[in-house]
Amino acid sequence: MLLRRSLAALACLLPFATAAGQDRLLSVKDVSHRAALHPGGKLIASPHPAGPYVIDIATGETVVTLTGHGTVFGGLTGKTPSKAEVLDLAWDPDGKRLVTIGTDRVAIVWDWATGEELCRLEGHKAGLRQVTFSPDGTRIATGDSGGGVKVWDSTTGACTATPAGLTKQVYALAFAPDGKALAAADDSKAVQVWEAATGDRLARMRVRTTPESLAFSPDGKSLACGSNFDVDVWDAATGKVRHHFRDESGAPLHLVYFSVDGKTLVNANTHKVTYRDLGQGGKKLGELFIAHPPGEVNWMRPSMDGQTLVFGMMKNWGLRLVTIPAMPPEKK
Repeated sequence: MLLRRSLAALACLLPFATAAGQDRLLSVKDVSHRAALHPGGKLIASPHPAGPYVIDIATGETVVTLTGHGTVFGGLTGKTPSKAEVLDLAWDPDGKRLVTIGTDRVAIVWDWATGEELCRLEGHKAGLRQVTFSPDGTRIATGDSGGGVKVWDSTTGACTATPAGLTKQVYALAFAPDGKALAAADDSKAVQVWEAATGDRLARMRVRTTPESLAFSPDGKSLACGSNFDVDVWDAATGKVRHHFRDESGAPLHLVYFSVDGKTLVNANTHKVTYRDLGQGGKKLGELFIAHPPGEVNWMRPSMDGQTLVFGMMKNWGLRLVTIPAMPPEKK
């Protein structure tokens, strides 16, 4: 079903300056779960109990609301019905499709512009928590609250692989740049890498604290994991440790990614972005601070190119979009 309506009374765009440069605050209906910036940078998709919706950033208006996730049963008897909650979503690389996942254990692939449901991905035994497209858009990976991971054909909806080995809630998923490998991390502090086509395990690692994010290097040879206070970088094929960094701020690292040339590693928590030179053993190149009121940020998520951070802001009930430089600003 396709619903179109204006959110003029609910949404507005407010520019203001920060240490990271120009950023914007977009008021939305809910910030409980992570929104995702469109690859073109002009739209943002946000989960909501009434259905995920797409917002035009320039006008603050809702472009489309997508309804299709079903009913779940819970309560003391396990028979009390309630509407499934959409927990995550992801754009395909060309921005033409959107995939949404929910507590109904279903992922739905949409033609977001028309609101048409293209296919359903069904087969998980627990509520879904993570979803991502492969870099070429041909595959989708999903992870659930019980450690289940599946790989799907994004056009037909067929399950093509079921990588095994994780046992608790999946916190992060990442495809290698060529799409041939898939990495996932769960609440047991395990990180695994599989062949995306077959689900065969390539490497298994462990982290010291709860994993928050995963990223492959541009050549696919290294895998980085940002966790609570730590950053680990491994050989993606063997699992051998290449680097380990402890973040001195003592805050969970929700984001980690490599520069385009693979020489710089960027990690971030909700208030600080840190740049490290991997060619010099992880030497810190600089930091960028982002000011937020205490207790304000509920979550954060990067754009596909890593140049924009999206924050879910509790007090303002909005999405804060902050542009960050590829390299730290020079000290004056």
